[in-house]
Amino acid sequence: MIFRLFYLTASLILVLDIVTKQIVYRSMTLGQSIPVLGDFLKWTYIHNDGAAFGLFQGNRWFFVGVSVLSILVLVTLAHSARYRRPFLLFSLGLILGGAVGNLLDRLWLGEVIDFANFGIGNHRFPFFNIADSGISVGVALLAIQMLREGGANQTAENVDDIADGAAEDAAESPTVGTAADTAHTESDDLNRYSEPNR
Repeated sequence: MIFRLFYLTASLILVLDIVTKQIVYRSMTLGQSIPVLGDFLKWTYIHNDGAAFGLFQGNRWFFVGVSVLSILVLVTLAHSARYRRPFLLFSLGLILGGAVGNLLDRLWLGEVIDFANFGIGNHRFPFFNIADSGISVGVALLAIQMLREGGANQTAENVDDIADGAAEDAAESPTVGTAADTAHTESDDLNRYSEPNR
């Protein structure tokens, strides 16, 4: 079934998210930072009680409710006829896996485990995890697909407008009218000469 792609993608993101968070949780102390690629990329163990990338701190149960609602919406969309395409199901699966991963953290710890920290010097990107990455990539892919579909629809509308305009121009063309008048005149002349003399 085509829905396997949706659930397999979500499961992959969820498993990766759980495994990486458990490694950080069990092998690092809160606040500890380990260089991975020098100063550019570090594993830094923190807890985040806000949304993805540390946004909107606080209000645990609000985000639990939003996560549950988001999961229900994603599953509903994946089973609707409009989204039964591999690319869209893959994108929705990425978002679902990330949403479930962060939801489990909130139910378990009351906060989300973040650890990925990269940047140059004091210019650092907000801390994130695999779940955040799945959500971000999935949303970006959906946006790209919507833009592509919007462009394709606009192109089709432009082609239709051009075709309609050409048809109207042809109907209003004086050349067409003159040819029709000439044809009618010649037909009347033939009828006149063919009438018997009385």
